[in-house]
Amino acid sequence: MQGRVGEPLKLWVNGAECLNPADIAQISLRSAATLQAARDQALDRPRVSLAKLGRLGGTCWRLEKLEMAINGELFLPRSYFFR
Repeated sequence: MQGRVGEPLKLWVNGAECLNPADIAQISLRSAATLQAARDQALDRPRVSLAKLGRLGGTCWRLEKLEMAINGELFLPRSYFFR
């Protein structure tokens, strides 16, 4: 995961147990909204991994590792993590 103020949040996802590795090596996603400076709830590891990206129930995906390259305290509306 990577981001800075004024840019979309970028996320790279590597494989899944239920997928054939030959079919897909990596998926990249970008938020439709740009990141803003946080006033209260900045994107931090616990907030992102547990409350948002960790909600993968009913799919073959699971969150094993999260690498974040976030410059500063950034905010993205919570709704973007559930789309």
